[in-house]
Amino acid sequence: MADIEEAANPTTTIRGTGVGHRRSTLPTMTRSPVDLAIFDCDGVLVDSERICVKVDAMITADLGCAFTEEEIIEKFVGSSTEVYTAAVEERLGRRLEKNWLRQYEHLYQAALEADLTAVDGIAEALNSLAMPVCVASNTGHASLRRNLEIVGLRDHFEGRIFSAADVARGKPAPTSSCTLRDPWV
Repeated sequence: MADIEEAANPTTTIRGTGVGHRRSTLPTMTRSPVDLAIFDCDGVLVDSERICVKVDAMITADLGCAFTEEEIIEKFVGSSTEVYTAAVEERLGRRLEKNWLRQYEHLYQAALEADLTAVDGIAEALNSLAMPVCVASNTGHASLRRNLEIVGLRDHFEGRIFSAADVARGKPAPTSSCTLRDPWV
């Protein structure tokens, strides 16, 4: 009867191994070797989100459609420029010029150069990995390269930096990760 209970409950204590030792509840597929580690950039490699949220709040106020920092976090963090633009246009009640954000690029640049840091412990984690790594982000190529350069992580990813511009649909579309993974497996 105990064998049946153990089979039905994979977290049951394993006999002979002592109290507190549990069977793994991880699916078998997670125990296989990892072929590639795909990292997002903002909030994973670099601590840029807090900085960009403040700049986004300044920009939307300047446009006359202010979003609070809380709204920006809820609606835009991790999303693409297209999502951001659509929400600003909706609040404004009009379309924006195609490259409307270019006029504000200097604000992001100055804020990031002044305050951007790598996420605590990420450099050490990257140095310890014995597998290929890449970056896949909704952030544009120029910004990705700039941010990785500022914090000293660009060399870890040179030639393996991917933006939503590289795929038909950016994150969170599952095909974006599959597309990036194929060359390494």
